[in-house]
Amino acid sequence: MIMFDDIFVTLTFDLVAILIILGLCMTPKNPDEKNNPGTRIFMGMGICVIAGAVLDIISGSRLFGDNLFPIICLSTLGEITVIGFMFFLLLYTDYSFFRSRDHLRRHFAAYLAPFAFIAVIVIINAFAGILYTPVDDQVVTPTVLYYAVGIIEDLYLFIPAAYFLMCYVKYGNRKFFHPLSICIPILCGVVLSIVTPFSVQFLGFATGLAFLVFSRIDSWRFIDVKTGFYNRAYLEYVLKMIADKKGSFKGMIIADIEGDHIAFSRVLKEELPSGSEVVVPDKGRFVYLADSGNMTELDALASLIGLGAEEHDEDHPDKILFRDAVCSSFKDDEAIQAAIRTLKLRINSGSETGREQI
Repeated sequence: MIMFDDIFVTLTFDLVAILIILGLCMTPKNPDEKNNPGTRIFMGMGICVIAGAVLDIISGSRLFGDNLFPIICLSTLGEITVIGFMFFLLLYTDYSFFRSRDHLRRHFAAYLAPFAFIAVIVIINAFAGILYTPVDDQVVTPTVLYYAVGIIEDLYLFIPAAYFLMCYVKYGNRKFFHPLSICIPILCGVVLSIVTPFSVQFLGFATGLAFLVFSRIDSWRFIDVKTGFYNRAYLEYVLKMIADKKGSFKGMIIADIEGDHIAFSRVLKEELPSGSEVVVPDKGRFVYLADSGNMTELDALASLIGLGAEEHDEDHPDKILFRDAVCSSFKDDEAIQAAIRTLKLRINSGSETGREQI
């Protein structure tokens, strides 16, 4: 049984949620991360959570006396506002929706379908009251759909955590890759879901926090979780190792690539030796670090990758362009310095992007 007399408890946590979100949004961040989609999503989530909490406060402010109808309508409006804005922000900020059909299918299953279900239920509830069954003027009983929606909202929190845990098991313990990054969003989501039964604000808060933590940790990690490629942070580490002559790499292939990077990763898995270390540090650059410094072998491997990309184009509508490949051997100090200069020149000529564009 849910007592509307207890709504002031919810209002208290609404205010606490607003203060927490404002504090997190105002926390100084690395300037390099200001355009990070994960950060933008989190900021948008924070605004939505605040909007939903404010509507909850209005709905429970007793301005309407004991009349439950305007209170429920305003609370429902708050839910629709939060869900609608989160849906829009995910579409707007996660531009990988529009990069390939693979991205679209994965994101539809992860976000659009559950969002659509919750939104439809909430909208119907505004007119038919399918989430609550009134007992009297002050008491309502939640229906089965109420709990179903709650379960879906909880899954938004636990599925990213489970996915992140699988990546942890697959790729190993990398720098800053700590289980605490999983526990914090789960704890926040569970606490807010328990103490705020009249709103879905915890969904925005917990999901936004999870996105923020995941994106930041991915920026610190060496491996991209979408493609399995090594990222720009690893490339910088490798450059230092090559310059200090501490690495085991004897050569490299660097090239320009355009098209579907996820599809390109499948081409690479077919053409490259097992266990190869591949770096895709930004949108248009491909780097392969080889254990062999034999230029003939490197040239042949670059040709195989190019042929694999051409064969992919014949069978799929998503084109992959692999061009301007340059092979380098780290046979002596002069060759190492020349390779580093070439690598830095090619990499810095492209715009920096995060893992979201890979």
